[in-house]
Amino acid sequence: MDQAVLVAQQWANRTYVGRAGYVACPESGVTGWPTMTSLTRALQIELKVGVDGSFGPGTASAMAAFGVVTASTQNKNVLTIIQCAMYAKGYDGGGADGVWGPRTVAGLEKLKGNMGLAYSAAT
Repeated sequence: MDQAVLVAQQWANRTYVGRAGYVACPESGVTGWPTMTSLTRALQIELKVGVDGSFGPGTASAMAAFGVVTASTQNKNVLTIIQCAMYAKGYDGGGADGVWGPRTVAGLEKLKGNMGLAYSAAT
C-alpha cells in the first residue's frame, strides 16, 4: 500500500464523484488501471471532452489545445491530476495539491529522463 497513491485515489474520488462519466477508483493505495482510468476520466472532465477513460486522439487533441502545463497553469485540478498520475506511475508528484513545486518538477524531470526525453522546468 502506497500512501501517496491512496491520497491520489481519495482526491480523485472526492473531487469528481457524481460528475457525468466519472467512475470511482478503489481507495486501496494500490495503483493499476482502475486508478489511471479514473484519473483519465477526471482529466477529460476538466478538458470538457467525451468522458470514456481512454486517452485517445480526442483527449490528446484537447490536451494540446489546453497547452503545456506549467507553474502558471490556472486550472489547479489539471495540475493535481498530473501529480496524482505521477504517483500512480511511481514518481513523486510533489503532493496532490495543485502546486507546481520543486518536487513536482524533479518528478517530471525523472519521468521524462526515464522516457529518454529532455525536460526543462521552464516549460
